[in-house]
Amino acid sequence: MTGERSACSIPTKCKQIISRSFCPTITVTPSLDTEELCRDIGFSGLLELIQPFGNQISGRVTIRDSQSLSVSFDDFAVRFSRPPSETEQIEVPELPMPSSPAFKSPSSTASSRFTPTLSNDSMSMMQNTPSASNKNVIPHQLFNIEEMESRLADEIKESEKKPEDMHNSKQKLYLDFITDLLSSPPVTPFETFGHPVAGVIAISSKNQDPIETLSTLYKQSHDPSIPDYINKDYLRYYVLIHDEKNDDISKSVALFEKMKRNFGLHCHMIRLNRPKEQEADDSNKMHEEDTNALRIFTRELITQSVIPFMERCIATWNDQVASTRRGITGRFFSASRKYFASSTKATSSILSSANTGSFPFSLPGTPTSSASTSPSPTPPAAQPHYNRGSGGGITYAYLTPEAQLRKLADFAFMLRDYKFAYMTYDMLKKDFHNEKAWAYLAGVQEMAAVSYLMYTSTDNQQTPSYIRLQRASGPSIDVLEPLLDSATYTYISRCSLPTYALRCIVLCSELLCSSTSPSAVSGFATRWILKALNEKLVGRLAYAMLMERVSGAYSVYDELVPKGSHSTRRRKAAFWMLLAAREWTDAEQYTQSEFCLDQSDVIYSDFTWAKDPTGLLDRLRRTNQRSSVTQNLSGLNISTSNDP
Repeated sequence: MTGERSACSIPTKCKQIISRSFCPTITVTPSLDTEELCRDIGFSGLLELIQPFGNQISGRVTIRDSQSLSVSFDDFAVRFSRPPSETEQIEVPELPMPSSPAFKSPSSTASSRFTPTLSNDSMSMMQNTPSASNKNVIPHQLFNIEEMESRLADEIKESEKKPEDMHNSKQKLYLDFITDLLSSPPVTPFETFGHPVAGVIAISSKNQDPIETLSTLYKQSHDPSIPDYINKDYLRYYVLIHDEKNDDISKSVALFEKMKRNFGLHCHMIRLNRPKEQEADDSNKMHEEDTNALRIFTRELITQSVIPFMERCIATWNDQVASTRRGITGRFFSASRKYFASSTKATSSILSSANTGSFPFSLPGTPTSSASTSPSPTPPAAQPHYNRGSGGGITYAYLTPEAQLRKLADFAFMLRDYKFAYMTYDMLKKDFHNEKAWAYLAGVQEMAAVSYLMYTSTDNQQTPSYIRLQRASGPSIDVLEPLLDSATYTYISRCSLPTYALRCIVLCSELLCSSTSPSAVSGFATRWILKALNEKLVGRLAYAMLMERVSGAYSVYDELVPKGSHSTRRRKAAFWMLLAAREWTDAEQYTQSEFCLDQSDVIYSDFTWAKDPTGLLDRLRRTNQRSSVTQNLSGLNISTSNDP
């Protein structure tokens, strides 16, 4: 098959997308004069100006893992976003256990193969609208299914403008789908990838009262109305943007020195708005030196402040929280929590200790840590670590041990210490299960599976050879299957979070395809993609696209088995590509269907029975040809009512 020439390229690229998408979130809080300067340059604001520079940090980024070993990456990324606000004060929907599954089993009709048949609660969650029974609950969905289908339709239409490059266009279509699935994680209580790790507070050289403005912006980012599951004591990074065209550089330098005296070393000055030369390309809004200045800013922000801060937090949380859960002492602590007072007081100083030394980001006259310095009254025995909202969902405040362990695991994952992340996620499963915090449980099970697969499939040249040999056997299905089974069931049936179930299935399936185990690809990856189809977690276009991925997984199997092996999955790959063609035809995407038929025909052309006029392959060919003619005539406003 033509597609086999790059069967392994999609899983490999998906793994790269995963490592880059689960990245630190950095909020951007600019002053009004900064926003005005950015508009003068040609951008809507500071966020739009610096956002693209977070997608790829220039140069290699070196990170120290939990074993104090340094590993370098040349594709590290961060996500710039707006700061969290009171709009994120939302709860986790926890639905009562239904008497029948929330998702019906697929029927054999074409119309029902793709249509989500969710319960009323589930469907309202999928469309991001509160249901009648959960009016006070705003769901955390990764995407709106109708908007996703609309984007896919637009991208398909665009890709078909270059029919000679259809193979690469279809690959890009699927990779864009994966990117959309991961690009904008909502701020949720049960995972912290959308929570801020650091915050940029920026003023311009036009500001008349710069120090007071920075203090005010800091207080805004420390708003007490922000939900208590979001830690407000994250790293602050203070930026002065100098206007090269209109302001005096000597005054800006003096102001910058004053900023460092007041706010510490986490400061940076960016020189922007240089006059462009007349012969410069008008399509570029910025001077080349302005672009370089922003690259330097993002690199220094990440390498000199954000990553050291995260490493320090990991070391502190690991020493003060995670170590109490390990070994006999840790098991005794976990078992006896319900009988003793909460340990929130003991953990309240962790972030402050993580921010000592070279991490001074508390401002004079501004709020510091939200933890009280005076002794707290002893809480009553059996006080739970969580809060239960009016919608029935459980949330953990950010100072509880469970929340900090989850943040520890997420920090480790973002810094690509996947083995340590897996161990920490795995540590949390029992606590969340015992307290029936279902969304938290599904979240750690999903990320335990993903981190396990990332660890077993990542082959970094700096990894010791004995560890690479341990990974050569591929992932253990006995480890993965319970995690995926429980995570998807809990997401769908207990929490009504079907988009998270889809993320879990798709990521793990692609990571399995990137492994070195043919059996994991053929037997496990394909089964879980079919699980997403059977549960109807996507719309019609995405359904056809995932059916192609079943074919792609079987093609990966053929690349992994030894050359000349009698074991092959070529006919299975062709069969599922044929079924994908049927789905594209039903969706009236005839060009996509023809591509799939061409892929199948490479195998089926050798079999006489496949050329039977009553067979699926020939019938789809004729249907596509008639439909294409009809579409062309309709475009010319020619009636086809008398056609046979």
